[in-house]
Amino acid sequence: MGTPDLQLTIRYRDQTHTLAFAAATTGRTIGRADLQRWFRLPADALIHISKAHFTVTFSDGRYWIDEHSSFGTLVRAHDGPILPPYRKRRRARVALGRRTELLLSNTNRADNSADHVYVFVDNPAASDTLAVFVDPLWDQLLRRLESGRAAHLLGLPGSGKWHLARQLMADDSHDRERVLGLSTLPVSIDCRAISAGDQPLWLAFARRLLVAMSEAADRAGYATAGRELAALPAAFDHHPPTHPDQTMSAFQRAFDTLVNDALQSPLLVLTNFDSVYSDLDPAMLYCLARFRSEWHDISERIYLVIATWRPLSRLRDDAGRDPDADPAGREADADFVREFSHAFADATIALNYRGQFRALWESLTGGRPRDVRAEERLLRLTGANPGLLRDVLRRAQLRGWLDDPARLVERLAAEQWADAPLPTCDKIWRALRPEERDCLVALAEGRRIDINREQELARLGLLDADGHIFSEVFAATIGRFRAEEERHERGLRIDATNRRVLVDGRPVALRDGRELDILLALYARRGQVVRYRELVEVIYGEPGIPYDDAMFFSDKEALQRAIARLCERIDPQRAYLTNKHGVGYILSAAVALSLIHISEPTRPY
Repeated sequence: MGTPDLQLTIRYRDQTHTLAFAAATTGRTIGRADLQRWFRLPADALIHISKAHFTVTFSDGRYWIDEHSSFGTLVRAHDGPILPPYRKRRRARVALGRRTELLLSNTNRADNSADHVYVFVDNPAASDTLAVFVDPLWDQLLRRLESGRAAHLLGLPGSGKWHLARQLMADDSHDRERVLGLSTLPVSIDCRAISAGDQPLWLAFARRLLVAMSEAADRAGYATAGRELAALPAAFDHHPPTHPDQTMSAFQRAFDTLVNDALQSPLLVLTNFDSVYSDLDPAMLYCLARFRSEWHDISERIYLVIATWRPLSRLRDDAGRDPDADPAGREADADFVREFSHAFADATIALNYRGQFRALWESLTGGRPRDVRAEERLLRLTGANPGLLRDVLRRAQLRGWLDDPARLVERLAAEQWADAPLPTCDKIWRALRPEERDCLVALAEGRRIDINREQELARLGLLDADGHIFSEVFAATIGRFRAEEERHERGLRIDATNRRVLVDGRPVALRDGRELDILLALYARRGQVVRYRELVEVIYGEPGIPYDDAMFFSDKEALQRAIARLCERIDPQRAYLTNKHGVGYILSAAVALSLIHISEPTRPY
């Protein structure tokens, strides 16, 4: 008989048991009952090892262990003279290397001493020596980047986008290095922190990308490359480009410095991209798409990841066109947006991070055993949203409920979640647009909504497969959020008497009186599209004097910059003030005004 393809040597105390597997293995599950039978143990032995602990399978040309344990499995790979530390895995896949060791944790009930089971895996046909630990979403992200060099992370606030982005940015991300290469330099940009000031948003965005690359090179110890990169934003400030396409030469120098001088592959991670996408110049979006193909020698080394909570198709509306704009320019803008969307058409990863529950439970309870009913109840309450799970578990921890898992289900069922909304519920509600909030209020009250609206909410992850609100906790909080809005304690409110704006009841300082004039002009036609020209004439025109058409394009740019600055402070999620690209702006009908009467704008529409 020849050498087996895979051999497991299982050791418990002074006993061993050997299993051999051929390449035809379709799936063999090993658990507590198997160990009790092999080692002739009583039925109450090894109680800290799961009934179905792990499964051995052969697929895709290699052996895998699928870990199912409620208690977790400690794993390490033997690849050198010094053994690495164990890594604890729960509900993960392990692609087996040549020599791998598993530790199934167990405690002797007599004296609480360690009474572990060890599994030594010999896999002589393996092409590598390291075990590969696979989180399905993490593995999917790496495969997207490996094949297409681009990925779009899509999910609700709290869904785990930041968890994946943080893994990409980690200095010790061995999985990233294994798939993308050892010379990958992660560059992270939080788009919410981009402040345009008086300059166009695309210019502030481009400058921030260059600054982030310089900072990443400095952190990684590439001082010379960092100095060369730091000179590029300074050149921007000295001679600002006048069009997004002119930024490509600066980006070429930056990427060339990283790829050829520092020998690093740039990995750009753009988080909270929703906050800039709708207002970003279409030509700037086109530049981002061109990163992956523009330069023959360096583009193939550039990776791009963006994270949004809305699908790209919902972030920009090109259904209308500005009749005063150049027709060729309008078509070019539409082409640029389509080109960017095409770059991510097959790269979207919709997040459903249900598997994070085990890690959250372990971190907050110190590894206490879980009750199956409590786990199911928690997942129904939170819709498996990791952010909501963390909030619920922390509240339970603060109240001491986790010390008595047997009563956890009862206490969770009796909790009044609307009395003190969870932070993640608040984040999700703030990110919603008013019409989406209206639909969720109707569903929470048991009323039906339009089927098209229902499908849109389902695509956003707000409804489950049965058409119900995805989380019982979030559904219970919706009524409180709406009541606060009706009392003007939440949302956007214009106080025309004192010429100020309030967000969630707190006044926000305005830059100048023109910003309030813009809001009042939009409020006069709230819920409707106000075209650029109409708004420009009201804000920049003189009463009784015909508007000078020669000033339109410069005034339009000034208007767009003013609204961008205003939204940074009062509406970063664009829940109330949205840009219908190529047409104008819409102020939601949900915006409140402190006066019953509002004076008409200086020029009728």
